[in-house]
Amino acid sequence: MKKTKYITLFIILTITGILLLKLIISGSLSFADDMNMVKETVNVNGDQRIFYVHLPEIYRKENKKFPVVIIFHGTVADANKIKNYTKFNDFADKKGIIVVYPEYMGNFDWDLRAAKKSKEIKFTSKLIDFMIKNYKVDKSRIYTTGYSSGAEIDYLLACTLSDKIAAFAPVSGNMRRSYVKGCSANKPVPILLVHGTADPYEKWDGNPLKDMISVDDVLKFWKTLNKCSGGYKETVFPHKNASDENLTTAKLEENNSCKDNSEVSILKVEGAGHTWPGSPTSVRIETFLGKTNYDVEANDIIWNFFSKHKLN
Repeated sequence: MKKTKYITLFIILTITGILLLKLIISGSLSFADDMNMVKETVNVNGDQRIFYVHLPEIYRKENKKFPVVIIFHGTVADANKIKNYTKFNDFADKKGIIVVYPEYMGNFDWDLRAAKKSKEIKFTSKLIDFMIKNYKVDKSRIYTTGYSSGAEIDYLLACTLSDKIAAFAPVSGNMRRSYVKGCSANKPVPILLVHGTADPYEKWDGNPLKDMISVDDVLKFWKTLNKCSGGYKETVFPHKNASDENLTTAKLEENNSCKDNSEVSILKVEGAGHTWPGSPTSVRIETFLGKTNYDVEANDIIWNFFSKHKLN
């Protein structure tokens, strides 16, 4: 009886902690409405799955096909939270990009543990088909990125939907060992990792208890799959504010010597935490998530990477 009481208390404290973290990050416990974006749905095995579409300002003015960036949010978040955190809509307006924000079902997280049987694979596939049918989409230029558990979705899709998605850019997320073992990608897959070395949640060295491999092992896996040769070309970004006492250092390591013009690269941020480089933060966020780097904008790095890759 006493043991059951402690287990119940542990569960209550865990849920409370998750909700508190959500409050700290977003300033709100409410989930998103349509935020002046187009709310769309697709039927997946009887479930109505939701996603939001942001169209760039030039979309209705120009008769052409547009690239698409799909952004997966993290745990206990939603489309509005990741939109506000990354500021990707503003960026997309300048670059002429359609942005899509899928949402998971329920109130906690994506279907991550099922690996190749994950319901998110079919959801994403149907979402892409819907976008191609109903919007002016360049189907050779569809890309995915994601934050935290949303980054884990990127890895899963890189192994299962590389026939529909041209390139992938997971941010602050580890790859599961089960994804490595069951990866069915049958061609080279362009991939860019964005990761802080001091990430307290999706640790650089991985977490065997959570089935997560290290960032170094992730890079090694994709370099092998993409048949990359040679070393990395390194670009270290200068500090914009050298007087900052909490400096982090951003270094882009690019390996373009891969089969079929694919790529395996990483924006490695020394000293940074579970964050999206260049995005707004605060003392309350850094207390839980760690430092953010402002020498570089993740949006710029990710889009520069995506722009180099198309589906054949």
